[in-house]
Amino acid sequence: MIERLIANYVSKLKKQDVIQFALKNDINLKDDEVNIVYGTIQKYWKEIIFEDHERILQKIKGKMNNNTYQKIEELIILYKEKYHSYL
Repeated sequence: MIERLIANYVSKLKKQDVIQFALKNDINLKDDEVNIVYGTIQKYWKEIIFEDHERILQKIKGKMNNNTYQKIEELIILYKEKYHSYL
């Protein structure tokens, strides 16, 4: 059930949503980073949420500012821990 809800949410996700979420978490994404994050979410959301997110993050590591990459990784870990019981 939760997987379908997440799939529905991701299908409606826009780049502006990524930008707004990042800003709320003190992350200023460059245009190319927005594209990378958005594309990665669209393509790999299941793996990021339900499997080992580190494998996916390694694919984008060299394409982003190190500080931005670390903040994104921290947010993924935070939310996976926070919502673990629902996943």
